[in-house]
Amino acid sequence: MLKGGAAVVVTRGDVEYPEVIHKITERGSPFTSSFEEEHQAMTLAVDWCNEYLAAAQNSLIATDSQSLCKALLGPSVEVHQLKTSLDQCIGNITIQWVPGHADIPGNELADAAAKEATTLEAEPRATTFNGIAPQIRANIKGKPIDHARTAEVYSNFSLSREKTIKTRKDQVMLARIRSGHSLLFREYKHRIGNTIAPHCIRCSDNQPDNLEHWLKCDGTLEARVRIYGFHKIELSDLTKWPRESVALARSTLLRGVEDC
Repeated sequence: MLKGGAAVVVTRGDVEYPEVIHKITERGSPFTSSFEEEHQAMTLAVDWCNEYLAAAQNSLIATDSQSLCKALLGPSVEVHQLKTSLDQCIGNITIQWVPGHADIPGNELADAAAKEATTLEAEPRATTFNGIAPQIRANIKGKPIDHARTAEVYSNFSLSREKTIKTRKDQVMLARIRSGHSLLFREYKHRIGNTIAPHCIRCSDNQPDNLEHWLKCDGTLEARVRIYGFHKIELSDLTKWPRESVALARSTLLRGVEDC
């Protein structure tokens, strides 16, 4: 979110036809989030209540930020100071969440004031890390993978799926298999040591025992169907199905091998 703004519109009377008695606007950060601006708006509202609300007088603060309301109910350190200000108020403050699309007159007034606040000539509020992080993620991207096979292998990469591989040993084994540079493949072992024949010993096709062959080898067919549920395994399935890929390696490559 760019060019933030926070605003409070103080009203009284009928909620359908509110009478505006005060308006507070403050320019926000140039790089911000809706949560940060709603948080600042509520801080301004509570500050107004602390200054003008009489003892035992009631005030309702309405916000369309559900995430802010949830944060106030939880242990979030982001709203600690706001909670302290609420506790210090001698009046009675009720905070009410209202849906942003509900066409509530007071909410429409506050949205218009917040939009106005983004164009104020005042100095903008300092940017926080949380406010600028989405812009960083959107503008800084990793270099595209040049190696065609590696790009295909990692085309279905998902961090959440990778976390299902729990042990370091399995993570290392899978990474080496995906690269094709694993001593579990006879072709690679032959390349670096030239002590064994590079051909697959699981089938009779006399093919080089490498990553591509492993995924279509007749000798791994039964295990592929049993583990994946289908037999045609693509390179991209090594990241789409990481747990299954580890299981296939254990079933077909690790027999009699203690370390990859």
